[in-house]
Amino acid sequence: MAASATRSSRSALLAKTSLEDVLDAVNVLILWFYADLGSVEMTTEAWVKMMFLDGCFILKHLYNYGKGINEEELHQSRWAPVQLRSDLTLLENQIPFAVLLELFKHLAPRDLPRSADKKKRRRLLDMALWYMFRGSYSLPQDKRPTDELGVDPELLRCMCMCDCESGHGHLDRDGDSKENVPSAAELTAMGIWIKRATTTTMGPAGPRHGRALLDVRFMEERVRLEIPPLYVEKTTAPLLQNLIAFEQQVGADDGGDYCTTYAFLMYNLVSTREDITLLQNLRILHNNFGSDKKVINYFKNLCVWNRRSGKTPIDGVLEDLRKCRVLHVYRDLAEVKNYINRPVKILLLIISAMVALSTVMQALMAIRPPTEH
Repeated sequence: MAASATRSSRSALLAKTSLEDVLDAVNVLILWFYADLGSVEMTTEAWVKMMFLDGCFILKHLYNYGKGINEEELHQSRWAPVQLRSDLTLLENQIPFAVLLELFKHLAPRDLPRSADKKKRRRLLDMALWYMFRGSYSLPQDKRPTDELGVDPELLRCMCMCDCESGHGHLDRDGDSKENVPSAAELTAMGIWIKRATTTTMGPAGPRHGRALLDVRFMEERVRLEIPPLYVEKTTAPLLQNLIAFEQQVGADDGGDYCTTYAFLMYNLVSTREDITLLQNLRILHNNFGSDKKVINYFKNLCVWNRRSGKTPIDGVLEDLRKCRVLHVYRDLAEVKNYINRPVKILLLIISAMVALSTVMQALMAIRPPTEH
């Protein structure tokens, strides 16, 4: 009921013409998202003042960040700018973004010709996306961030919505539904080679090494699993959470749940501290988030109550990994590796093989001695 009321209220916004009408219409909706206010009632003037101050701070910070202007109140501590960027990525702190976007949409000119698109100043959405994603990859100079990110312009709007529609697909009601997918340590014990996936490209500043985060591949002919590096930090952790929330919001039944399936894969691979140590030694997992237990719980919480379509490329990787656990050849290889897990045992195995071969040769010589010519 709340979801339908929210959608109908959003539709009613399109009929508003003045700024005052828009503010009156979104007043109730915005107050819903401020959970920390509790049952405190705010007057319209107090609410407008709060949103005005939040919006002015965001606009000023984005402008200074884009111009490279150091803000004295932020640079008193070397970690303050990074912490602010991390805080603005949190879901609850993106409510002012949604309000500003709504106001910009109603105040922006609607009759600009198509040819004037490239001459327009960068929109608030462009500035916000560039601010959020800067450092993850470089944007082309001749394109706007919204052109480069494709579907992501809807991210900042949908991340603030709580009405996630129900649908079909695989629903993980808890984080324990691992579906028989082996962990990283188990894959290594089976003889499957886990490798850090990197690609070298030439850029203006020289060679760059990188691979898209979701470009996970299992090469059956080489018995190798390639995983791009993942940096789990206080900044990237909420970004991945919001991307999953966005996928669940728009629907995960059409094969677009890439980040959701990726989180499910990582949760299966990272089950114990041994798995985390293995991936860290391979330079696949970079943990700047907390303890090993905290990282395990982080991926577990990402998989709670999420729907998966089973149609993404990573779902194919999950299916191949399930087959590796079922096939006898991988299971037998794992048993052999558990038996000869020390150099002494390997030496004993070689000596035993040589003794067995010598015994067979002696038996053949006794049964059929060589004939003299």
